[in-house]
Amino acid sequence: MSAQWTVAATARARDGPRADPRPRDVRTVHRGGGRVGRGGANVGTTQATWWQKVALFGPGLALAATSVGAGDLVSTLEGAGSFGMGLVWIAVVGVVIKYVLTEASGRLQLSSPTTLMAKIASIHIGFAWLFLVAVVAMTTLYGAGLGSVAALALEMMIPGLPAVPTTIAIILISGAIVYVGKYDFFEKYMVGFSVVMFLGVVVIAIFAAGAMEEPATIVETLTISIPGGSFPAALAMIGGIGGSATIAIYAYWVRDKGWTDIAYLTRMRKDAAVSYAAILVFVLSLSTVGTALVFGTGLTISGNAELEALGAPLQELFGQFVRVTFFVTFFVVVFSSIVGGFNGFCYMLADCIRVVRRIPDDQADEYIAPKRPFFTAVLAFQVLAPLVIMFAGRPVQLVLAYAISGAFFLPLLVVAFLILLGRRRVSPELRNSKPVTVVLVMSLVLFGSLAISQTVGQLAG
Repeated sequence: MSAQWTVAATARARDGPRADPRPRDVRTVHRGGGRVGRGGANVGTTQATWWQKVALFGPGLALAATSVGAGDLVSTLEGAGSFGMGLVWIAVVGVVIKYVLTEASGRLQLSSPTTLMAKIASIHIGFAWLFLVAVVAMTTLYGAGLGSVAALALEMMIPGLPAVPTTIAIILISGAIVYVGKYDFFEKYMVGFSVVMFLGVVVIAIFAAGAMEEPATIVETLTISIPGGSFPAALAMIGGIGGSATIAIYAYWVRDKGWTDIAYLTRMRKDAAVSYAAILVFVLSLSTVGTALVFGTGLTISGNAELEALGAPLQELFGQFVRVTFFVTFFVVVFSSIVGGFNGFCYMLADCIRVVRRIPDDQADEYIAPKRPFFTAVLAFQVLAPLVIMFAGRPVQLVLAYAISGAFFLPLLVVAFLILLGRRRVSPELRNSKPVTVVLVMSLVLFGSLAISQTVGQLAG
């Protein structure tokens, strides 16, 4: 045995095994005689587990579970009830647009180690202030509205539940879930929520389609056109698919996942594609349910309360199991939006405050990492603000600020993508291509017009 080998062995024994410098999601798992990558690649003889494959798509499934909310349920069922499958092509267009925006958010995060808001502030600090105002307005009212809708969903399953205590419990439980775990834990339960949501709506769609007296209606109404009177519903569908703030939040989840540079570009794109494929399946399934149960009946689904009216035909046709499945799916859709929103807005609000205070990027994790005091303080604000508003009422000025902030958030984000991902110093692989630039400009025109229209409507109302 050489002296050199002896010294190396002694050092290894003293220092212990070396830490693997690679992110956890690309390390190799050794089992039996084979090796399996956590992303699902079979390196040896042992097949990857189901969770190892699903773990590859964590941020995307979290985005899907967060961004699909009660509004999407209502608007999709309302559109299908009035026009059958005639607006499905609009959903496809919306999915494509939102995928391009989300992929841009991921590319921007992979372009440098700094946070999304730090990159946006590099354009001008005024951009960070605009986003701070928007995020404060959205976080203040976010939990209050969704909490009451989630309570309504539970009351549909369990009649007699008191609305206010149930809403308070849902908000507190959502905040507790975000508080107790870091990103890995958050990702696991969001994946679980997404599985329940999407399987639930697919099962209901299969039952509904199978019970149709004229199944050909699904194909007959599947046209590429804008039926008379459907323009508002079409715009609502495009605007609602995939949310708006969640596109920005996706960058923070990508960062916490450990996807830090261009090496993760392909993986991030697949992750975003899985997210919007799941959202498209959800919309298609829900459109099928609306066409089968609402289209041609004269029933109108114009709000959350009207969703309860679907319980009677579901139970009459398929029994209590399908009725309960529908309401459980409805509840999980709303509850996952609350939990995902609380988590994501904590990142954004904490980072906005950090950036406008000009705190260096090397101290970012002290502010935006879960379980850190500042992150916890922002979470406490998100949880307590809805509770205060429930009892004090919603100030008209705050509601107006919420509506305007939500309307202009996405156009501002698209402007940031066009500027930041068009710079020459960005790696060519991460820079906007010409087709992507065209889609971004079209998105800016579309969502900018919607923002102006919504703002005028709010001010006039």
